[in-house]
Amino acid sequence: MNPAIIDGLLSLAAGVYCALVGFGVVSPSKDKIKGEAWRKKWGGFMKIAGPLIIAFAIFTIVRAL
Repeated sequence: MNPAIIDGLLSLAAGVYCALVGFGVVSPSKDKIKGEAWRKKWGGFMKIAGPLIIAFAIFTIVRAL
């Protein structure tokens, strides 16, 4: 498998995780209070960064094919 495809797949997984954390589907911490405080501080950034990372990953995978 091409290393660029592997890089794209890892980036895709990271982007999906960032988006899920940003939108509140997955908690960043086991402690609910800490998780909500973290999401209040960084959730907006993750809502934007997650989909951008996903788009870049898809671009990397398509370019490597």
